Amino acid sequence: MPSCPERIRSRAESTRRKKDYRRAAEFFTTAMRCDPSWPGPVIARANAYRALGKDGAALADYRRAVVIEPRSPRPHNAVAWTLATSSEKKWRDGREAVKEATIACSLSQWKDPSYINTLAAAFAESGDFPQAVRRAEEALKIAAPEDKASYTAHLVSFRAGKPWRETGMSR
Repeated sequence: MPSCPERIRSRAESTRRKKDYRRAAEFFTTAMRCDPSWPGPVIARANAYRALGKDGAALADYRRAVVIEPRSPRPHNAVAWTLATSSEKKWRDGREAVKEATIACSLSQWKDPSYINTLAAAFAESGDFPQAVRRAEEALKIAAPEDKASYTAHLVSFRAGKPWRETGMSR
């Protein structure tokens, strides 16, 4: 029989796949209570919040996941992506986004194109478009075929001097 967080997370994943992000967030909250030291439900709830357009709540959870698992690049990347791309200005911080994205890239030994792409978005948010373009090109070179279209769209935006903006979970 699966443990409490696994069983609850399974239900949450099922509701998330149905795009019922509100209920998914509730299930992930329950899973977090079962095992507060497991970062999976924290990140998953943050993703649900992001899909609901609740970037402040998402950012709080992503930061909580960084505290739980500081040596994992994934939560650092999620913090950086939100800080760089939020549709709400009050949640954007290019300087902190660059810092968190750089940590994610370092922890992944600069081999994960999604983290390098996040660093590009962070540079764009901070106004450093030459660096944004350089990093976006780097990410595009090593990207999986299914990611190339979105990375290309980001690169086009950065070349035009425009930071990337997300609405909900479009990434």
